[in-house]
Amino acid sequence: MKKIFKQFHMYASIFFLPLALMYAFTGVLSLLEYEGDTTVTTDMIPVSQQPNISELKDIAKKYLLEKNLSFPDDFRPVHNNEGIVTGTLLNGMGFFASNSRAVAVFHVVRHGFVAYTLALHVGQGKNYFNILAIAFSAALVLFYLSGLLMIKFGKYKTNILATFAIGTLATVVIGYISGH
Repeated sequence: MKKIFKQFHMYASIFFLPLALMYAFTGVLSLLEYEGDTTVTTDMIPVSQQPNISELKDIAKKYLLEKNLSFPDDFRPVHNNEGIVTGTLLNGMGFFASNSRAVAVFHVVRHGFVAYTLALHVGQGKNYFNILAIAFSAALVLFYLSGLLMIKFGKYKTNILATFAIGTLATVVIGYISGH
């Protein structure tokens, strides 16, 4: 059994290493509030009343036609149906019914590897990458479990439990302090 855990631990960790490095790199950049080479232009479209999703799609189509912008006609609802988006991770448009008098328009253009990976980090890509990210999260849990199952606690049991308790306490306290 130990051999199976060891092989899983080794091969799965090597498979997910590039993703782990990407998340570490983009996580630090996100914490430093760096967004890469990203251009966001905004516009407001006056409306007489708060549009529903169907009306918002019509408003978006008309806006794109007037501005001579070519985007796919596959508007996806976002943020509990408060808005719709279209386009790709590199060049996307969002239309949000911000209040009863206007629709906010966001045109996001990302240039380069850093901006692209930062957007992937926060789940702004298609679901393919999100599925890989969820698999990575599950694998992290299994890495720790398989790692714990591979070691012999014996004389280290007290130290390991104390270290886990200190780590838990630090996580809870620092998380609580950061939120208040």
